[in-house]
Amino acid sequence: MDDFRDHLKKTIERVSERLARDAERQRELEHERRLAAIRAQSRALVWTGTAEELIATITKWYQSGRIVAESIQDALQKASIHFLSPEGTLVIPPSVKASATPESPSLKSSEGRKTGTAERPKKQDLSRYLDTASLTDKQYQCASLRWEHSLSVSEIARQLHISRKTVTQHIEYAQRKMRLAGLYEKVKKGLSKVRLEE
Repeated sequence: MDDFRDHLKKTIERVSERLARDAERQRELEHERRLAAIRAQSRALVWTGTAEELIATITKWYQSGRIVAESIQDALQKASIHFLSPEGTLVIPPSVKASATPESPSLKSSEGRKTGTAERPKKQDLSRYLDTASLTDKQYQCASLRWEHSLSVSEIARQLHISRKTVTQHIEYAQRKMRLAGLYEKVKKGLSKVRLEE
């Protein structure tokens, strides 16, 4: 009788273990099905990390030039819609503001725009022209660093963690906007030492 009980007990344990394994496998399969459904519904990527980690990653991509955007907030809005949690919800909710994102330390201009340099004083103050030209933050930073602080394109790229090509594009766009506003010629006259185009 004891042998029968031991045998029955061992059989119950094996069946219980197998049921637990099967249940775990079913959970894994269901999880994979949900991920597949998310992928099928959109071109979204599944992010298994935290929202803070994704914000830090997007910020790093923005600073390295992998994401082209007008500001870090714009980069977050553009990139965050492509990342869903395994449950199918957005990892970064639309309510996340730029204040929640890390920024590199920098100096602010007269209108509170960041110029990206705290160690070099301005050689010329062109903020009245730059402020009225409706420049984006990146265009303002690049133009200010180039024309007011006399930094080279390479130095600006290194300081803002973006490519030289991106810096050149921002400066070109700033020039176009300033030409449209009739300000570029005034700035060009005021800059005898700094080459505006490189």
